[in-house]
Amino acid sequence: MAYAPTTWDANDVITKDKLNKIEQGINTASKLSGTDIDTDKDWNGKSITNVGTLQTQTGNIGARTGFVDVPGDVVRKTFTPNIVINSQESKTLVSFTIPADYSTEFDSNLRIGITKTSSDYLAGIVFVVERNGVQIGTGSMAVYEELYKTFDTTGGCKAGDTIVIKATYDGDGRYEPVTITKVEVKSARKADIPAYKVFAETGAW
Repeated sequence: MAYAPTTWDANDVITKDKLNKIEQGINTASKLSGTDIDTDKDWNGKSITNVGTLQTQTGNIGARTGFVDVPGDVVRKTFTPNIVINSQESKTLVSFTIPADYSTEFDSNLRIGITKTSSDYLAGIVFVVERNGVQIGTGSMAVYEELYKTFDTTGGCKAGDTIVIKATYDGDGRYEPVTITKVEVKSARKADIPAYKVFAETGAW
């Protein structure tokens, strides 16, 4: 509560009530709870220690804006394209947009998980991830040996970018076709940018 000073007139007498009011004002002013925050405070590089819970209107202390991710295992998006591939023609499996709540300043990278049907042929599948038409990651899968495979992007992406994942079958049409049944987009929050450590881990977009 703000301190209301006494207005003194000429020839006023100091009374116990007025002295009590002065002492109450000093006591109030010595406590942070009695301080009116009426201007910005430059802390001049000094630390604030032993702080309890901090609260702001947004709840993100020190945060700039936007998530920044690295390859991880939290599923952000799942697609079930069920696309059949049986030739060397490149096919688009999925296309999606990085959400607007991601950073427009710092790159994020993703982990892509691919699930396919089984096959007895010794061929391979090559995957390419593009950001706005530019390659940012590649991966491969052995048709005979693997039903699920993950690979990471390294080229980065930001809020609003269009991500396209393509597949090419290392066959000539004579091999048994395989079906890409599921594509997962996974990541984890980047932890070495302090302003982003306050973001809670969440699941699906």
